[in-house]
Amino acid sequence: MRRSAPFNKLCSFYGVDLRPVRGCGGGSYNDRLRNAIVQAWDGSDEHGRALLVVIEGLKGLAGRSDSG
Repeated sequence: MRRSAPFNKLCSFYGVDLRPVRGCGGGSYNDRLRNAIVQAWDGSDEHGRALLVVIEGLKGLAGRSDSG
């Protein structure tokens, strides 16, 4: 896994522990979320910024009900 300033910033913002990640099996929700980010991200600054935009866009869903 490549680590860069954007990756470290993303992990710091979400309180993600930067220990090495092994697989995407069970584990806590935080582990699964971290693994999903690591697997989706190619390590570049550009891709990291794009992932941040997607994640920040999800903030608008907080508090919404399933019916819209």
